[in-house]
Amino acid sequence: CTQTLVSAMDGEPSETKDVLLEIIAEVGGPTALETLGDAAMSSDPRMQDTSSRLLGKWNGVEAAPVLLDLAKSAPAEKYQIRALRGYIGLARKFAMPNPERAKMCQSALSAASRIDEKKLVLDVMKLHPSHATLKLAKQAKQDPDLTDAATATAEEITKKLRAKGIVVKD
Repeated sequence: CTQTLVSAMDGEPSETKDVLLEIIAEVGGPTALETLGDAAMSSDPRMQDTSSRLLGKWNGVEAAPVLLDLAKSAPAEKYQIRALRGYIGLARKFAMPNPERAKMCQSALSAASRIDEKKLVLDVMKLHPSHATLKLAKQAKQDPDLTDAATATAEEITKKLRAKGIVVKD
């Protein structure tokens, strides 16, 4: 189904492509994800906008690699920020093993150029405390822009872990 919709985009004006991208996103699946990722990297600003918006709302962790790639290389900064926020949202709301979440948080911190997104990552770590996110919060203290926020995050994670009876070394 998605492939038929993708084929229908050929030669169509931007307005029609936008509608088809919306439908493709609703259908979902790997082909839809790939199509939206390609559209976000296209030379058409309208397709970049539509596809990055749709990817930012994607409801599954399978979008993480596409969003992270866009966060690093989308054609415009606003789309990079949108993609990074979508990526952070995936780390925040989906169940996953603690090491995987910490890896996503590390990737997001590395990709983030603005303090706002870095603080969103710290919020994810506070929401999902683990030894891995504690280690990452301690590392984040090295960033001069994050020292205070990362210290507070590390303290909160430590408190939550201890409240669960998990041993935390200082």
